[in-house]
Amino acid sequence: HRLGRLTPQGQLTEFAMGGAAEGAGLAADGDGSLWFARPISQQVSRMTTAGVVTDFPVPWESPYPCAPASAPDGSVLFVDASALLPPLPQILRATPAGAITSVAVLPDSPRCTLAVDATGAFWWTLSGAPFGGTPARVCVRRPGELDDCSALLLDDSSTLLQLPDRIALDTDGNPWVLVTRGEFTFHDTVARIEAGLFRNGFETGDTSYWSAAVP
Repeated sequence: HRLGRLTPQGQLTEFAMGGAAEGAGLAADGDGSLWFARPISQQVSRMTTAGVVTDFPVPWESPYPCAPASAPDGSVLFVDASALLPPLPQILRATPAGAITSVAVLPDSPRCTLAVDATGAFWWTLSGAPFGGTPARVCVRRPGELDDCSALLLDDSSTLLQLPDRIALDTDGNPWVLVTRGEFTFHDTVARIEAGLFRNGFETGDTSYWSAAVP
């Protein structure tokens, strides 16, 4: 596996990722280095702009790091989506120097998706269970506030499995989520949440191509 850097002039430079071949997600820290997750190896990795890779083990048992997202303080946040007890699912922070700490325990099993806004609030998603189960939700934890998981993505969860696997914030701070849903066949919907309410759903059709199109 390799990472590629493309300049505005179209010049492509590739860098070996080193270590285990796996690599999930990509986010920049305050020093301009890039971070990605190695969930199977239970590590997060930093690549400098010169292409030097350093791996950092997550310092607790049985982590599953994924979904790196840049934070306004220059660190990078990750979801630790481990379903084992302990640990509980949580958010971990990696500083540019490689110090890794847990900053929040999540109340439920999260998807591997994360977004952080300019205030330091972070957003994640929860799956929806079919046949009368809990609808898929968007959660946010703002500084000094309790978790808010009241934003429901879609209103037909009684018969459909919902997997909200990508999230990104627009310039107004509203989350947009890519949701794969279905029962026996599956398709994608891009959903926008505004003021905690589902506003728009755009059908994208085939799930094969769109899952990589939303950060």
